[in-house]
Amino acid sequence: PLVWMRKTAISHQASAKTNNSRPHESRDTELMVLGYQPGGGADAFEHTREPFEDGDFSPPTTNDFATKDWDLAGEMQELFDGNQTILEESVGANIIFFRTPDTDEWGTLPSERRSEMKEFSLEYIDELINRVDPSVILTIGLGTFDTVASRLDQDRETIASRETSRLVTRSSGDGPTILGALHLTGARISNSDQEKTYQHLKQELSEELPEFTE
Repeated sequence: PLVWMRKTAISHQASAKTNNSRPHESRDTELMVLGYQPGGGADAFEHTREPFEDGDFSPPTTNDFATKDWDLAGEMQELFDGNQTILEESVGANIIFFRTPDTDEWGTLPSERRSEMKEFSLEYIDELINRVDPSVILTIGLGTFDTVASRLDQDRETIASRETSRLVTRSSGDGPTILGALHLTGARISNSDQEKTYQHLKQELSEELPEFTE
């Protein structure tokens, strides 16, 4: 799918590395941001259709989260306030490549077909993570976090929670540190819980990324 082609191109800019025990400072890419699935209709990627159809798969110069005016991009810009360069230089992708206007429409597909599409995407995400070899993977949504942590065979720990659910999570094990949180725009969350989420995410990012300042 076209949305994947653009994201994949970034991976070929990074060297293929295999030693996950190296210090974080030695990695070419500090941060990877993984969402669940691209939203919107066909017009959402209209601005990139022509270059793709002309065979131009040049990677973007910055992560869209750092420059776009989507609601989620705005939340990410707030989270990385004062650390904009880290967000700009991060590698972004979705663990499911197939665009859908919303989860309800995605759910109308037969479950077997959805599973096939998801596994197809995840096999490439495995390769992308291996090639980019980031210090930290920031996942958008706890479902995304659980999927990625499971793929990398990492243990999961809750960092912050509310009465009914987790707010912030992190992984432990070989490979990059995976951080996760409730979806910053797709989940119902009180102002106090949102503030707690940002506070803990920033603390975790500052501990894992030498250049990140709270």
